[in-house]
Amino acid sequence: MLRHPSAAILLFLLAGCGSKPADPPAKAVTRDGDDPLVAELAADPERLAELRRRCRADRTAVGAATCETVAQANRRRFFGPPPAEPGN
Repeated sequence: MLRHPSAAILLFLLAGCGSKPADPPAKAVTRDGDDPLVAELAADPERLAELRRRCRADRTAVGAATCETVAQANRRRFFGPPPAEPGN
């Protein structure tokens, strides 16, 4: 163990310098009303339920972007369309 706490702190700081930041998401998260596919899925409960089931079973095979769209459609179906932004 190190006798000097400042040396331990320096060691931890230097260890963190080599890590690279996380990659940005492939698709920026938008408001639910901006994506026509979200509205289409929210209007079709059978298709939405099937896609939700497939996402739960194997998210990597379906695709993260597709599962994110399915989640947005499910939220829209549950909560309703998002409110209009003030000033628009």
